[in-house]
Amino acid sequence: MTRLPQVRIAGSGLACPVGLRSRSALAAIRAGIVRFIELDDSIGPGAPARVSMLLRLGPGRSRTERAAALALHAIREAVAGFDGESTLPCFLALPEPGIGRPLDLDALLRVLAEARTRTRAPVHLQLRPEWCVAAGRAGVFTVLEKACALLASGAQRVALVGGIDSLVDAETLDSLVEHERLLGPTQLDGIIPGEAGAFLLLSSRGYGGPSLAALATAHEPLPFVRASERISEAEGLTTVFRDLRSRIQGRVDTVVTGTSSEAYFGREFAHAYLRNVGLFPEPLAHELVSHALGDVGAAAGAVCLVQGASSLVAGRKALVHASSDGGLVGGAVLSGAY
Repeated sequence: MTRLPQVRIAGSGLACPVGLRSRSALAAIRAGIVRFIELDDSIGPGAPARVSMLLRLGPGRSRTERAAALALHAIREAVAGFDGESTLPCFLALPEPGIGRPLDLDALLRVLAEARTRTRAPVHLQLRPEWCVAAGRAGVFTVLEKACALLASGAQRVALVGGIDSLVDAETLDSLVEHERLLGPTQLDGIIPGEAGAFLLLSSRGYGGPSLAALATAHEPLPFVRASERISEAEGLTTVFRDLRSRIQGRVDTVVTGTSSEAYFGREFAHAYLRNVGLFPEPLAHELVSHALGDVGAAAGAVCLVQGASSLVAGRKALVHASSDGGLVGGAVLSGAY
């Protein structure tokens, strides 16, 4: 369990195939709009690969190029109107090893370091390799811990936290087929690959906006990548939910989940939910990011945070959580500002 400073979400940005700004993207998600398409030149299990892709980027871009482009859109929105320090620490959740080529961190950092000119944002991003965590969907909760520690130290009063990924480039799609992860007529328990970038501007200076009420991470001893050994008992997610429950009063009002739609993660949530029923709304109000965007990989946890924060009014709380293939599990409770 992480002890938190007084942190509020002063801004947020989301870029994905259904919208390049959070307001339009979240409205599309609420309306049930999707951008799932079939790629005729990419063979999936029994049919062309089905993906959620931002078409304006074109099919020939690399994973790093796509992720960087989405990040710049989300950063521009998250820091809009920011008039504080000219240098802004940036913490990034990146893909975990195993599927596709890793993002080129050096190239990515060079692009994001130029955010001032590329996005016309009034800030210069301060990026350090130790502030980047390659841990997949739940990685954003680890970088949130790092950002909160920096804010608690008093060394900075604002920080930018985000997650980016793209699973729709040709090389990553081939890797998904090789690992039997792609959904298709002959692979019924698989994913629809997606892509997204999501960022939050955190402040310890008392700005308005939802507050970060609780934060927790844990490790699942039998993660997805070892699921063939035996059935997981969801120990990691159970621990996260229990820790979050101990830090807040009453139930949350909504839940946003950042996992793929594969059966493993559905069972994981069901087991952890039933052991922590007192944390959840009744009836259960539950949104799954992958239903609208497909599996957005390392961006999933950050998308959950933006989506959860957008649903809040004064006095209401949102639980957001995500699970990575390698076993990292994380969650947070956001509270609406009065």
